[in-house]
Amino acid sequence: MPTYRTVAVDTIHNDEELRLNLYLLEEKRERAAICEAKAKMKMTISGKHGPKVEGPYEVKRGVYVRM
Repeated sequence: MPTYRTVAVDTIHNDEELRLNLYLLEEKRERAAICEAKAKMKMTISGKHGPKVEGPYEVKRGVYVRM
């Protein structure tokens, strides 16, 4: 005896919904990749992963002073 779940399924509509879900998933991945790239660029610009200091410096009272 077939169950309600197997009888009520609309295979054509189901396939369309699955394609839509895959399309939306791809869009979400693209947005995540863009956000990741922006965050990496922001970290690089702010100097967290770039060079800390350039040239000869001396620390006085917690501030870098160029020699």
